[in-house]
Amino acid sequence: MKNNSKLILGLLVASGLGVFTASDALARGNSAKAGGKSAARAGSKRATEAKAIAATATAVKTAEVETTRANAITDMKTRVEALEKALADMQTEDKAEEEAAKAKAKAISDAMSAAAKVALEKKNADLAACDSKCDKNVKPGLFQKMFVKFNDMCKASCKKAVERKYATGKAEIRYVSTADAKKSAVKSLEIGRSYSCSNDLFGDPHFGFTKKCYFDAIELASEGGKFSI
Repeated sequence: MKNNSKLILGLLVASGLGVFTASDALARGNSAKAGGKSAARAGSKRATEAKAIAATATAVKTAEVETTRANAITDMKTRVEALEKALADMQTEDKAEEEAAKAKAKAISDAMSAAAKVALEKKNADLAACDSKCDKNVKPGLFQKMFVKFNDMCKASCKKAVERKYATGKAEIRYVSTADAKKSAVKSLEIGRSYSCSNDLFGDPHFGFTKKCYFDAIELASEGGKFSI
């Protein structure tokens, strides 16, 4: 009887331990399940946060790229504007230089035209002087025809000299003795200048006698005087 009691007590204890163990396991299972759900929620939250961080990083990088691109475009526009300004300045300078060159060319042309006009006027004056000087050789009387022929030769020679003078820019000036026309000196002088009719310029072709300067038949000055050609 005593032994049976121990057996029954042992069964009850064993049965009680079994019940405790199952309850404990169930509680632990529920706790683990709850912990798993909590971990899953925490993991999902971390994943969401990670996605948000990644999206933010992507947005930041995109913004940086766009900013860099915008800065590059702005810099490029600035350089283009600078180049356009430099080109415009160069064109302005070129235009100014072109206008200056045109103005200079016009001034030279005007000066040349004025000089040519003056030269033409002087040439015409010289040709008229040829006529005037040579006409003085014509005298009425028995030898008038001879004088007329001499006059024509005089004019032709004088006018030829005038043409040569203005074609070459030089004139042959004779320094002639008043006592003997064969005693003379000749100099080729540049036109447009003034000269002294003197021994210093021509030398002395006839010592002791006065001389005169002539351009062909045209008397220019007496010895010691000045003349322009």
